Amino acid sequence: MLPSPFLLDAQIGFAALLLVVLILRPEIFRTLEGKLLGLTALFLVPAVALYGGFTHHMDRAATTSYCLSCHVMSEYGKSLRAEDATSLPASHFQNHLVPADRACVSCHANYGLSGDLHAKVRATRYVFETYFGTVPETIRMASRYRNRECLRCHLGARSFERSQGHQAPRASMASIKAGRTSCMKSGCHELVHNVRDMAAAPSAPSAPPAGAPGDSAAAAPGAGPALPGVSRAGS
Repeated sequence: MLPSPFLLDAQIGFAALLLVVLILRPEIFRTLEGKLLGLTALFLVPAVALYGGFTHHMDRAATTSYCLSCHVMSEYGKSLRAEDATSLPASHFQNHLVPADRACVSCHANYGLSGDLHAKVRATRYVFETYFGTVPETIRMASRYRNRECLRCHLGARSFERSQGHQAPRASMASIKAGRTSCMKSGCHELVHNVRDMAAAPSAPSAPPAGAPGDSAAAAPGAGPALPGVSRAGS
């Protein structure tokens, strides 16, 4: 369980209070109890607060709202709520195939040992580059999107294994699982977030509709008109 912001503030306040006591009463250091108190105030409590703050903000950085809080990502957020059942982002988000509060990181963190950490390090670098430089016209992925990110959830699912699009001669399931046939670059899902069409279409609300994120079978209240061009599902 992650520490709450209140608990982190309490830890910092406690460490500050101990430091004030030690500054006003330096003679306390002369006793064994005072040395233990100084060790706690100078190292132990700050270390606990630092770890708690780091883990809290790392967890917050994995949320959908955090990812879409940057204005250059707003169009990508709209694709989650597009009224198009063939749109990969919309079908995954609205049919609850990915957690609504972690929709972005569910597909865009390279899983494995420290995968999320590496993704966040790259994202932090992009933030600095954008803040101190120029926002690029086209946002490109830092590395090739591999099939393993899709198979992490879809492998073994009947809808995936028996899909007509995943059968030979177009693409054999064995080839997809082995990574020889790319989900992204083999003409199947070459375009996922159709940002250009999103920007040209009437804007959809940035906040999710009340209740569930929505179902593809019925338009959510206030979800806006259907967005043209989003039907080109893919990477």
